[in-house]
This record gives sequence, C-alpha cells and structure tokens, in this order.
Amino acid sequence: MKDYLIWYRLHGDTVDRIRGTARNWHRAEKMAENLHLNLISKNIDVETVGVKSGVHGELYEDDVLHMRWSVIPPEPEQQEEQ
Repeated sequence: MKDYLIWYRLHGDTVDRIRGTARNWHRAEKMAENLHLNLISKNIDVETVGVKSGVHGELYEDDVLHMRWSVIPPEPEQQEEQ
C-alpha cells in the first residue's frame, strides 16, 4: 500500500519539510494546495509544495522515495514525441 507525503521547501532549503500524509494521490494534491494557501497566508516565503510517495512499512533515506512531484509550481507537462 502506498502512502503519500505532503511536503514544502522554503527558498534556500535543501530538504523537504513534511507536513502531512494521505492514502491517495488525489487527496494528497488537494492537501498540498491547501498547505500552500496556509503558508502564504502566514507570509511564509515558500518556494515549492508537493507530494511524494512510498510503500507502507518501508524505510527510506532522506529524499529517496518512489515518486516525488511538485504541485505548486506545477510540474511541466511532458511533450509527446512526434
């Protein structure tokens, strides 16, 4: 079973600051959007907010997880090769 971690980074950060968990990616992305609004409402200079996933019961090194993506700013769209 995957778990999704909601994270953010301030300008100058080198590691993610984890602030929440979710059981599916859709809820995790909504939580990341809400976290961003919460941080900017407190005048916190946030650089990026996102989600990363891992498998329940696994231990990971610092930034090593199965997937990691930015919600704000959004990840660039992948262009299909022609």
